[in-house]
Amino acid sequence: MSNLEVGEWEEVENVKPRNDFAHLHVHSKFSVRDALPSPSALVDSAKKLGFNALAMTDHGNMGSHYQFATTCAATETEDGITVEPIKAIFGVEAYLCEDIYTKEHITVADGVGKRSRRPKHYHIILLAKNEQGYDNLKEMSHISAVDGFYYEPRIDWNMLEKYKDGLICSSACLGGEIASSILKDKNEKYIYDLVDKYRQTFGDDFYLEIQSHDSDDERKAYSKIMEMSDELNIAMIATNDVHYIKQTDSQIHEQVVAMKFKRDESKGGSSDVRNLTSAYKKPEFFMKSEGQMNKSFRDKPHSLLNTMEIVEKCEFQYPLNHPIIWPQCGILVDENLILWKNKYYPELSDKQAFLMKKAMQGLKDLGLSDKQEYRDRLKYELNVIFDLGYEEYFITQWWICDECAKREITLGPARGSGASSLALYSLGITKLDPLKFGLIFERFLNPGRGAQYNHSLNIKAND
Repeated sequence: MSNLEVGEWEEVENVKPRNDFAHLHVHSKFSVRDALPSPSALVDSAKKLGFNALAMTDHGNMGSHYQFATTCAATETEDGITVEPIKAIFGVEAYLCEDIYTKEHITVADGVGKRSRRPKHYHIILLAKNEQGYDNLKEMSHISAVDGFYYEPRIDWNMLEKYKDGLICSSACLGGEIASSILKDKNEKYIYDLVDKYRQTFGDDFYLEIQSHDSDDERKAYSKIMEMSDELNIAMIATNDVHYIKQTDSQIHEQVVAMKFKRDESKGGSSDVRNLTSAYKKPEFFMKSEGQMNKSFRDKPHSLLNTMEIVEKCEFQYPLNHPIIWPQCGILVDENLILWKNKYYPELSDKQAFLMKKAMQGLKDLGLSDKQEYRDRLKYELNVIFDLGYEEYFITQWWICDECAKREITLGPARGSGASSLALYSLGITKLDPLKFGLIFERFLNPGRGAQYNHSLNIKAND
């Protein structure tokens, strides 16, 4: 495997690709402090390079998927260039540990003596083939962020066994369990048993993965992986671990990573087996063109073609046209609320009435309900909120902040344009009086953005 020099980017950038390769190991800024570009910037770059498919595999989360899906379906880039939509493949580079319920440092012995460190975790690429696979990704993502979180959101083998259906798995980068075992000089039986464990779990949907970032560790690990691929008849794919778009972004990326890994593992830093001071040393973690990938893997062209086999397998389409699904906050619709609503505002839904009563009580508690300008402003804001159908959004925000207050979790005074809302201030979500500082609500929500203004609330001082 060979690598390109920085200057070769311009030479091959405009070569028309044959669409015999797709990037299946890609990180956006949702891989926090480990990648630079937005999902839309990555997709626009892939379209300009002529790719017809792209995967998104952020570390431990699926937060980028909506923006990723939207941009893949778009026919125009952010800078106005007309392009064809490309196929979106949805995945995660998950953190795989032995047991998600182990959440304390362990003592290990090395050549020097005993030391304390975090439990090891490994990387694993999971891609959704179909709706069932995507549902399983969502379920594992949720569990990893709640039950499995320990510095990172983690999964374990019990979860993989339970939620494997509909998923494609690859062995990932040098942080993967197989490559890590090779680098740690585990005996051959251990390594072969480990590979067999993955194959028994995912069958023909398990792929061995190789990369080329001009690293001695890669040459050692992937040489063995290529040997096992041939010997065990397990399909192999070539990927580039994309963390930024252009090679010139590597210096910025290095600074971002340095902030993440400034502590050693005994103090809560990375438990990755790689030497993180040099893991990204080469400027090779960018979105390479198909020509560049062909050059890097000229001796293993089938590893590039196999990425298209995965593209064909992945049929899941992200549902872009669907209603917003809000968390179920369990609002209390009691008899008093119903009586109040029926007496004053029978045209409102239960949720609208709940939000309105909370906001009005909050305004009273702030000592502002006797001021006409505040009553008029709250009336106006609630009209806009209800017409746009955002009452559940405000209820959700109130519920989160109310829970934080009960648990003595510190909250900031406000964030962004939300500081201009009197409704948020009345609900205790923000701590700034927008009228006092002359802040206009339209900076936050504008009646012209959605439904017609059709409510006429008559908020009385004694309501």
